[in-house]
Amino acid sequence: MIRERPFLVADAIGATIRTTRSDDSFYAVTLGIRFVAPSEQFLSAEYDRLTAMVEVPFPVKTAGDLDTETLRDDYAKPGLARIQRRLIESFDGRPHLGKYNDLNFADMTRLFPKFGSWLAVYGPLNEFGTFNDGFTDQLGTSN
Repeated sequence: MIRERPFLVADAIGATIRTTRSDDSFYAVTLGIRFVAPSEQFLSAEYDRLTAMVEVPFPVKTAGDLDTETLRDDYAKPGLARIQRRLIESFDGRPHLGKYNDLNFADMTRLFPKFGSWLAVYGPLNEFGTFNDGFTDQLGTSN
């Protein structure tokens, strides 16, 4: 919690900045920092803890010879994945599941304490694959 570890937020921001600076394809972005109260939603990044969201916008527009898909797939996604991994490994960060992430089943189990409870409800409700999508495919939970 922020009150218990007041420098954690500053450390996470510093780690994010250092990660962008050390990246092979340096990118300058304005970070957004948003403080969010704890949530009772099992798959919320804010589940059961005060949270500081470090938001890294990565605009993807054509630049010179690079098209939007190349910028997104070759630069934005790998860059965001490096930042995400740094925050997960160093700060037990939980990515927002509605944004780009490269989480897998093991990540979900480790980072989201109620993931198993969520799966127990999701499984029977998704018997016919109604809720399958790219993210459930990524996790290996699609029916």
